[in-house]
Amino acid sequence: MIVNPRLTTHTIKLVPRFSTSNVLTLTVTDSTLGTSTDLNPNYTTGGDYKLSLTFDYTFTNESSYQLKLTDSVTNEIVYRGLVLELLRTHKPIS
Repeated sequence: MIVNPRLTTHTIKLVPRFSTSNVLTLTVTDSTLGTSTDLNPNYTTGGDYKLSLTFDYTFTNESSYQLKLTDSVTNEIVYRGLVLELLRTHKPIS
């Protein structure tokens, strides 16, 4: 999954391990620095069983992060994955 460093509010879609209606905690870990931040994202579940998460975070250009989404009531891991932060530039096709 790729995010844009120019934005501070991000929306990502993912396939959870299981469905939940509890409050979720999103832990974002900077793979380079080893620092972690806990967030409480807003989320909706679509008809395709994907979670759509919206959260505020400032990503650093060309870095990688680990994401862990946890059910705040049961402490079970709902999703675990990686995110890359890339600032894309478009080059004309010759």
